[in-house]
Amino acid sequence: DARFWNADGVDCRSDRHRYSGQAYAFIIEMLQLRFTQPGRPPWEVLIVNERWMAGAPETLIRSVKWLKLVSGTPSNVRDWIRRCRPLHAA
Repeated sequence: DARFWNADGVDCRSDRHRYSGQAYAFIIEMLQLRFTQPGRPPWEVLIVNERWMAGAPETLIRSVKWLKLVSGTPSNVRDWIRRCRPLHAA
């Protein structure tokens, strides 16, 4: 599992945090995308995936994924996604 990589000019960083207690556990995975290229507007996005479990055997009690535009404009992020999307996925 790579923690740092570059995808079509975007620096990507992945982090995972875990906690396991006696009654519950959670995993939080974060993906940070940062675009900085000369002559183009910079942007940064954070994608977070949370999973909470409880009981034995562990039962998923909450699962949520959210995205936060930290800086830049949504249209610049969408433009990058469209450029990277395979033609058959359009």
